[in-house]
Amino acid sequence: MAWKNGNGATSEIAIDPPDAEFPGDDFNWRLSSAVLSEDGPFSKFPGYCRLLWIWKGSGMVLNGKKLSLLQGVEFLGDEDMDAKLSEGPVTDLGLIFQDDRVEVESDVVRFAAAETKSVSLLEGTNFFFCAKGRVDCAGARLVEGETVVETGPKKFSITSSSESILIHLAISRDD
Repeated sequence: MAWKNGNGATSEIAIDPPDAEFPGDDFNWRLSSAVLSEDGPFSKFPGYCRLLWIWKGSGMVLNGKKLSLLQGVEFLGDEDMDAKLSEGPVTDLGLIFQDDRVEVESDVVRFAAAETKSVSLLEGTNFFFCAKGRVDCAGARLVEGETVVETGPKKFSITSSSESILIHLAISRDD
């Protein structure tokens, strides 16, 4: 779907509530991935916060700050944000959320080689996005660019067959 500012396109992974029309409706959060192929401004989302990771490409400079691969950055949705690509296109993973409605925790799970890790899910909705490699996670085989969702709290194992990287997001209601 087109970006709010019309300067590109994104692939929506999930939105809450599930029947929300983006960008028109009020929503709690939205997870998506986009390819940035040229320098330019980010769309504004007043009243929302944003989390962003570059998972493919050489990185970019965001408002004068170098953003490297898998380095997360958080900013307010109404901030003027200008991206300058370092060396060609990048692909990002982005979460837009209302911080007065939900709590968000994130981490990057790295596998050096073939191995299994035990993961404790937090309360709420947990996303695992495969940024590199291939993993078996929550009964699904993920490859680069794919996502699986699980609800917590609970424990389970993630198995990697090679060097792999997952971005984990836990989203819970702020009650």
